[in-house]
Amino acid sequence: MSSSSELLKSHKLRVTDQRMRIVDVMLEAETAVSYKYLSDTLPSDFDRVTIYRNLKAFEDKQLLHAIPNAEGELYYALCSHTHNDNCSGEHHHDCNDMHKSHAHFKCTKCDSIECLTESPVEGFALPKNYKARQYSLLIQGLCAKCNK
Repeated sequence: MSSSSELLKSHKLRVTDQRMRIVDVMLEAETAVSYKYLSDTLPSDFDRVTIYRNLKAFEDKQLLHAIPNAEGELYYALCSHTHNDNCSGEHHHDCNDMHKSHAHFKCTKCDSIECLTESPVEGFALPKNYKARQYSLLIQGLCAKCNK
């Protein structure tokens, strides 16, 4: 697994202590995290704007992607390939890539949200004169841990 500084460098992001701490929290969580989770987990010297700006920079450089839950709240997931050291900004495929889309799973018991990259979402038919630019598929149920 890559360190936070290696991940930031590989996505052409400036390495700062705050950015490394945000990535470290996300790596430790191992599932998608909400802004609230980050805000509650990070030290109090992280203000709201700092967290949002860094999340936006991470998304712009494709270190992570945003996942809306059923209520419209955004969760943030590191590129799944990041954990295998195969991903760079140029080779990132997330739920905004119409050719490599994947489903997301929200556990109704523990509220975790995970990327199901092993379950690609293939295209679907739209009515005439409609053109999809991006889509998100959220499946809800019990995760493997809660379904024991």
